Amino acid sequence: MYVPDKDLGLFNRISFPSNYSPDVAPAGHSTILAEITYHDGDDVSEMPDQKIIDHVIKRLQKYEYCKR
Repeated sequence: MYVPDKDLGLFNRISFPSNYSPDVAPAGHSTILAEITYHDGDDVSEMPDQKIIDHVIKRLQKYEYCKR
């Protein structure tokens, strides 16, 4: 799913690999892949990995794509 609005999150696309293969998540669970486009020197490239991870999880929870 494309996410064309930057106000929704840093990611520009999310997908659900477990919809295509049951081998990518434990039984009863699913996987979410969030793609983030960046360029060297921009704000995202300067962010620590954990800050990006926390941001993505928080936004996916806000829009009810996942629970933690």
